[in-house]
Amino acid sequence: MTMDEMLRIVGDAVTELTDATFAEDTADRLIVATLPPSDSDWAAVREPLRASIRAVIGRFGELLSTGEDPWTPSAPKAALDYARLLARQGIPLSTLLLQYHQSHNAVERELLQIVHDAAQPLPSDELFSFLGHLRRLTDSFITAMTADVTRAYEAEATALPIPGNAEHLRKVLDVLGAAHAADDIGGYPMAGRHMALVFHPSANGDGEIDPVLVKSASRTIADAVGSHSAPLIVVPGSTEAWAWCTVPSAQPGPGAPKVPEQPGLRIAVGPSSPGIEGFRLSHRRAQRCSSLFGAIAFDVAVVDDREPGTATAAAFVDRLADAADFVRATLGPLAHDDADRDVLRQTVRAYLASGVGGAAESLLVHRNTVKYRLDRVREVADAETIATPEFRVALELAHWYGPKVLAQD
Repeated sequence: MTMDEMLRIVGDAVTELTDATFAEDTADRLIVATLPPSDSDWAAVREPLRASIRAVIGRFGELLSTGEDPWTPSAPKAALDYARLLARQGIPLSTLLLQYHQSHNAVERELLQIVHDAAQPLPSDELFSFLGHLRRLTDSFITAMTADVTRAYEAEATALPIPGNAEHLRKVLDVLGAAHAADDIGGYPMAGRHMALVFHPSANGDGEIDPVLVKSASRTIADAVGSHSAPLIVVPGSTEAWAWCTVPSAQPGPGAPKVPEQPGLRIAVGPSSPGIEGFRLSHRRAQRCSSLFGAIAFDVAVVDDREPGTATAAAFVDRLADAADFVRATLGPLAHDDADRDVLRQTVRAYLASGVGGAAESLLVHRNTVKYRLDRVREVADAETIATPEFRVALELAHWYGPKVLAQD
C-alpha cells in the first residue's frame, strides 16, 4: 500500500467523523475546559463551535482523500464565523487558540486509532514513516487554520465599537447599589471571582479617559491574570472607566499574576472576591486605591490592593492629618524628613518584610550594610517597639506619603 493510498483511507475515515458525535462531544468538553460557568451554558457559542469543528475536520479529511495540496489550506467559513463570534462575545483570542490546541490533541488520538485499524498489514518501518508524515501534515494544517482564524478574530475585534454601553452602565450601577442581583451583565458572569479595575488617564495625559485604550488594556489584563471570559467595561464619565475580570484563583499572594502597566493609563486594582458581593467589594477597594493617585509621594502607573502596604495607605488617604500624628508619635526620631532617616526607614521596612537577606537583595546593598543600619535604628527604637504592628503601619504610611506625614526640621 502506497503512502497516497494510506492517506486516502485515513482521509475518508476522518471525514466520517463529521457525521459522528465527535464534534458535539469535543465542543462540549471545550466549553467546560476553556470557558467560565454561564447561566446560559454558552448556548450562543455551542452550535457554532460544533459547526466549526465539523468544518475543520471535514476540510482536513478532504485534503487527505483528494490528494489536494495539504500544506497551504485555508480555513472554512464556519471556522472563521466562529472566530468572529468569539471576538464579538469578548472572549480572549487566547481562549480560541487553546480550543484549537485541545481539538488538535483530540483529533490526533482519533487518527492513531484510524491508522491502527487501516495499516495493520504495513511493516513497522513503513508505519512509522507514515505516522511521521501524517504528524507533519496535521501540524502544518493546524498552523494554517489558527493563522486564518486569528486574522478573522483580530479584524472583527478591531471593528467592534468602543466601550460605552449605557444599558451595561445602568445595570452595573444597580448592582453596585445593591438594588439588583443580575446573573450576568452583557454576557459577563456574576458567578465566580471578580477583580475590579478603575482606570484614569496617565499623569501626563489631557485628563480625558480614552475608551479605546481602556478596551485594549482590559483585554490585555484579562489575559495576564488568566481570565477565560471577556472583561466587563463601563465608562461612567469623561475621566474614569471601570472594568471587571473573572479570575481563576482565590490566592492574592506572591504567586498571583501581576497587573501589567498600560500605556496612557493609571490603573487601580481591587482584590479578587467571589459572587455579586465580591463584584461590589473589589470595585470599592479599587476605587479606594484609585484615590492614591496624586496623593502619594511617588508616581506609579498601577496601584494594586493585593500588594503589601497598599490597603494601609488607602485607609488613610482622606485622613492625612491623623496619619501624620500617628507616624510622628510611633516612629519618633525616625519620623524626621531627611535623606538619612529615609534610608533607615526603608531598610527596617524591607527587613521586617523579608529579613536581612531579603532586605539586602531588594535594596541592592551588602548584608552587613543592612545590619549596620538596623543597629542605628535600634539606637532610637528598641526591638520590642520595632516588632509591633503599629510600627509597621507607621513605616508604610511614611513610605507612601513621605513629606505629607513626616516631621519637618
